[in-house]
Amino acid sequence: AAEYKEYIDNFMDSLENPLALSAQEINVGGNGIAYTRYEGDFVSTERMVKEGRITDRGVMDSIAIESDETVDHFGYVFETVLKIEDTGLYMFQITTDDGAVMLIDGKEIFNRDGSHSTLRGWAAVNMEKGLHKVTVRYFDDSEGQTLDVYMVSPDGYDGPVPAEICFVPEQ
Repeated sequence: AAEYKEYIDNFMDSLENPLALSAQEINVGGNGIAYTRYEGDFVSTERMVKEGRITDRGVMDSIAIESDETVDHFGYVFETVLKIEDTGLYMFQITTDDGAVMLIDGKEIFNRDGSHSTLRGWAAVNMEKGLHKVTVRYFDDSEGQTLDVYMVSPDGYDGPVPAEICFVPEQ
C-alpha cells in the first residue's frame, strides 16, 4: 500500500508540475519502432542492457511483447521518435509485469523497474509540437509478462501510442 501511495503522490506532482520538453532535432527514417530483444536472467532493465544477450533487432509497428512466445527471462529496448502535432500535456499509462522504464528526450518519466507482478502507472509530460525521442526498456523475469503503453493527448486521443506518429530514429 505504501508503494502505491508513493506512486500516486509522484503522479499527482507530475500533473501539477509536468516536465516541459522542447522539440528535438532528430533524423528519422520511416514509420515504426526500433527494437532490440534480449535474453538472460536479470532483475532490472539496466542489468538487462549490460548483461543480457541480444537475440534480435528490427522494427515493429507498436511497443508490444504479445508476439514474443518466450515464457520467462527476456526483455526489449524500444526506440522511436514521436511526431507531436499539438503542444500540450500528454499522459502515458504503462502496465507492466515485470520492470519497465520510459524516457522521453533522455528524461526518465516512468520507472517501475525490478521484478514484480502486474503494476499500472501514469506519467505526465508537457511536450512541444515537433519530434521527441522515446525509449521504453522492459524485461520479464518470471510468472507472467505484460507491457502496455497508452497515450492520452490534448486532442482527446486515448489509446495505444498511434503507429502513424512513430518514426524509426536514424543511428
